[in-house]
Amino acid sequence: MTTPATPQPHKLMRRSREALASLGVQFLLGMGANLVGTPQDNSGGGQIVAASLLGLHILVGVAVVVVAVRLWMVARDEEIGERIALWALVVLVVTFLIGIGTMLTGSGWLSFLMALGWLVGFGLYIQTFMLGSRAATGPSRTVS
Repeated sequence: MTTPATPQPHKLMRRSREALASLGVQFLLGMGANLVGTPQDNSGGGQIVAASLLGLHILVGVAVVVVAVRLWMVARDEEIGERIALWALVVLVVTFLIGIGTMLTGSGWLSFLMALGWLVGFGLYIQTFMLGSRAATGPSRTVS
């Protein structure tokens, strides 16, 4: 007797969702850090808020790179979207390094490149999410 298996989200889809969520948090923290300014631009409690936002932005940036590695490993294991996941990893590592450059120099152009890297990474993760979604809804699965 065969019974239909309950559909489980595909691993690539779950990791892509995780990556998109981390990029969403990174975006909000980055916008907050830009709005408040650097700790040197503030005084009193503003310095604490600015330093906290910047510190969280950096920590989530590290998490974004870790999630990018995890997603690439799943894509490689599942043999779905490997090239897209690798490009996302490369783009986000470069974006992280650009973020370090932005902190060191205060350059608006590097900040723009960081935002562009975020946008490209987000677009690539939407592609991996769609590939994972298609794999999850592929041919109907049955359990014996």
